[in-house]
Amino acid sequence: MSKYCCVCGREIKGSEPYNCVNFNTFTCFDGECNSIYHWNLLAARYTTIPPQHEYFVVNNKLYRIGSDEDEPRGMDGRYYVIQFEDGTVIDTHSLWFIGDVPKSKRKIFKQNAHFIQKGECGDYA
Repeated sequence: MSKYCCVCGREIKGSEPYNCVNFNTFTCFDGECNSIYHWNLLAARYTTIPPQHEYFVVNNKLYRIGSDEDEPRGMDGRYYVIQFEDGTVIDTHSLWFIGDVPKSKRKIFKQNAHFIQKGECGDYA
């Protein structure tokens, strides 16, 4: 059965490396197709299920706020305080960096927050 990249449509031949996204979907192994697929999935989730302060963008960088119960904790458990444009303030010891938002996705992933306190070490309550 032939495999085709779901991003560029190129046939993936023989033992050439590829990524299996699910049982019927594949991407080329190169970084560009994987990155496009990754950001398309994030954009679909972001626009279909409103982020509700789980994801935020600062300076064209996408972050996800995890749970302080995460193991391991994002950003080594450093303490962050984030304020969203709607005024909501959230603090966390588990912040995950998702990636730099590609130029093609910046209309979807717009800046919606800023850091009040960023990355301090200390008591990891």
